[in-house]
Amino acid sequence: MNALLLAIGSATRDAVNEMYRVCDHIDISDGKINGEAVGPEVYAAVLERIKFNANLSGSSFKPGARPQVLLTCDGKRRDFDVLVGRQDGIQLTLRT
Repeated sequence: MNALLLAIGSATRDAVNEMYRVCDHIDISDGKINGEAVGPEVYAAVLERIKFNANLSGSSFKPGARPQVLLTCDGKRRDFDVLVGRQDGIQLTLRT
């Protein structure tokens, strides 16, 4: 939860990386991150950071797209499956 609040508060690269490190599921939709309402600037910044990490740009960012975010955090792999939803929403789920 602290990682989520950090990402919501700052939307920095380090905050988003911390969210990846501690969250198993990340839902970004309708102006909310995991159900927590955020300001439009923070929402856009977090969304853009995740789009960048998932190589979602231009026409590849469309509903139904299923890229991955492949990470190494603290020496351990934490890879996420990504699903682009409606209205610029994204869901990330830790791969098991």
